[in-house]
Amino acid sequence: MRKIYFSCITLGAALLTACSSDTAGVSDDSIRMPVILAIPVSQQMETRAIGDPGSYEKFVMPKHLYLYLINTNNEGTVDQIITPEGMDATNGYTLDEEKWRKTVISTADFQTTGDSIYRYTDQININLPANRTQGVVYAAMSAEPITVTKSTATSLSDQVRDATFALPSSVADADCGEALKNIYSTPYNLKKTTDASTYYGTVSDYTSNTPHLEIVLYHTAAKLDVNWNVDPSIQSTTNVKSITFTGLSAGGFLFKPMENTTAASRTYSETVTTDPGNQYYGRYETYVLPFSADLDSYTLNMTLTNGVDTKESSPSTTISLGNKQATAIFTPWMLGKIQIKNTW
Repeated sequence: MRKIYFSCITLGAALLTACSSDTAGVSDDSIRMPVILAIPVSQQMETRAIGDPGSYEKFVMPKHLYLYLINTNNEGTVDQIITPEGMDATNGYTLDEEKWRKTVISTADFQTTGDSIYRYTDQININLPANRTQGVVYAAMSAEPITVTKSTATSLSDQVRDATFALPSSVADADCGEALKNIYSTPYNLKKTTDASTYYGTVSDYTSNTPHLEIVLYHTAAKLDVNWNVDPSIQSTTNVKSITFTGLSAGGFLFKPMENTTAASRTYSETVTTDPGNQYYGRYETYVLPFSADLDSYTLNMTLTNGVDTKESSPSTTISLGNKQATAIFTPWMLGKIQIKNTW
């Protein structure tokens, strides 16, 4: 269960304060390994408490797969990054939306038995070289194509682990949150429950004639859940016409999503516009990529517009995430509460 982090903003009259090249095929004596992929049925599986009123969400099934197997040979050298048959460097491996099936995990050494997942039922194969002693897989899936860039590190393993992604320019700013919502990846620091020292994407029986991997991918972006409340005493002069979240990041680490120290080169804004039903009390949910220099908190910047006189105010709030780099595996569910007690 992931922790839920809470932040509160109180608005005042004078001051606003905040509570090698990849290889798709190898020699003829290679082994073809099946890979079975899955995603959580909802974010509740790793984030929420059962019964939370906001736990229901609709997600788009992934259409693009980016999968990298790092091969270690018999001499103990990491010598190849292998991708599935048919995977395109830009658009990834195309997934069939009709091949996703809801099921319940029966056995898995990296996941709690009994969790509901969507499992991809079509066949995905990777050709393994004969010279192999260990294989680890890092994978990502998305509804929209993403641009994946491996790092420039000398180590092939680090090139993949430190890979970044970016949303394409075809995804408009207003749609970035929805696109991020439907991106999943394998967190590099998640371990097998049966072996706390082994990355959960390590292939089982890798040197045998029947190597296999079944792996669940998790949300790469964090959920941002914002509530606002205009004090009844000022509602004649104040209501929330719109809230614009600014400086949001359109990319970051793909397999280390809790270790972004800066925003990506592309940033965007996302606006929620109210109506008479929620201009005084409301709630809005989206997905964002948290980042901070200290890897300990996330500063959310925003612009509030008063619907009475269209004046704007630009508060920010800092959401504490604990010691992210040392302990966090999953991206969090972040709660923000905007309490408007004085007009602006």
